[in-house]
Amino acid sequence: MPFKIILIMKKQLYIILKISFLLITTPVLSQNVNGVVVYKLIDSPYLKPDKDDKPKKDIDETQKRVDRLFEMSIEKMKELRWELIFSNGKAIFRTVPMMEISEEEERYISFAETLVSVYKSYYTDTNKKELIVERNFDYEDYLVVNPIDISKWKLTSNTKKIGKYLCYEATLEEEFTTYKGEQKTRTQRAWYTPQIPVLFGPKDFSGFPGLVLEITDKGTTFTATEIILSKKEPLSIEPPTKGKRITEKEMSKILKEYRENNMIIIKNIRKRNKKRK
Repeated sequence: MPFKIILIMKKQLYIILKISFLLITTPVLSQNVNGVVVYKLIDSPYLKPDKDDKPKKDIDETQKRVDRLFEMSIEKMKELRWELIFSNGKAIFRTVPMMEISEEEERYISFAETLVSVYKSYYTDTNKKELIVERNFDYEDYLVVNPIDISKWKLTSNTKKIGKYLCYEATLEEEFTTYKGEQKTRTQRAWYTPQIPVLFGPKDFSGFPGLVLEITDKGTTFTATEIILSKKEPLSIEPPTKGKRITEKEMSKILKEYRENNMIIIKNIRKRNKKRK
């Protein structure tokens, strides 16, 4: 066997053993670490200029309002910050509130969060091994309960530095359904650091053998800009309580039915328009 291949195999085996050790020891070590991590958005399809975006002529007032909503929401997207607070085996991830903003700015922020798929809050409890996503859909509040599970993720040997921390890469090939009902695949990515032995991360990226400092989720990348760690008194972190508790499978069914109903409505509108012509 070529010497180079042997070296690669040894390196992969070392990383597997190191990660296995961290998976065993991290839950114990994480109980003693409190922290606050601030994240910002550094990449998104909405931040990239559209090559086909030409000046529009003769657009109505409704379209002008829609265009302004997108334009102002994308500007707010650049200003938004998110915080991950963790202590005593629990964590919560949420948007950092902006001070002294108008109702109009609140609408832009809300739409910006929708564009980058960030819900109201993400609560993780490693003691119960569950993650709760607090979200609103179609004017209803839900608490979507998921188990903490990274078994489908591939923990690679790729590394990079984020700030002063050495991070390892994890990837997941995720199948999803577009609004048009098309089946596609995208790569989800997380960069975690075993140097901070907690199982937490932004959004629902929890369960990795180290704090997640960067994620790419649905084409949007969030990265840590500030990390404050402490071993003092535990912070108070409470789970969300407003909303109907359901599973991810039940939430997916609600979304699918909503999408299918909308497609039926759109088809009926198109049929009526054709008849009028």
